[in-house]
Amino acid sequence: MTGDKDSESLVWSIRPYRQAPGKRWVILLVALMAMVLGAVVYGKPLLGAIGFAIILGSTMEFWLGTSYRLDAKGATSRTGLSVSSIEWGDVKRVVVERNSLKLSPLADASSRLDNFRGVFLKVDDSNREQVLDAVRSFGGSNVRILEG
Repeated sequence: MTGDKDSESLVWSIRPYRQAPGKRWVILLVALMAMVLGAVVYGKPLLGAIGFAIILGSTMEFWLGTSYRLDAKGATSRTGLSVSSIEWGDVKRVVVERNSLKLSPLADASSRLDNFRGVFLKVDDSNREQVLDAVRSFGGSNVRILEG
């Protein structure tokens, strides 16, 4: 994680495979089994390739990790080609959990769309307070910060 004072941004990344390196082999083994099952058992190599791709694609966050950036413009989360971002003017609520912060464009959680809107920022014990301070600083007074 780096805090760049010149550009006033905070950048960090979370790499789950570093905490559990053995899980990488389990995921790869399951993906290979799906490929073999589709290609050999069902006789459809394309089905095997699709199964392999679906398993690896759905676990992309584990394989590649996620990079986060907070700056004066907004917050960005990037995993591979997938990018989620939100500008500070759109953030109405920040929900703080132990290992994550959710920047939501919805003022309250009463909408069933709440789980699908916003940007999730994963943090760990070493950077949680620094990220929260940056959110307070960049977000300004129009952002409600809720614990839990």
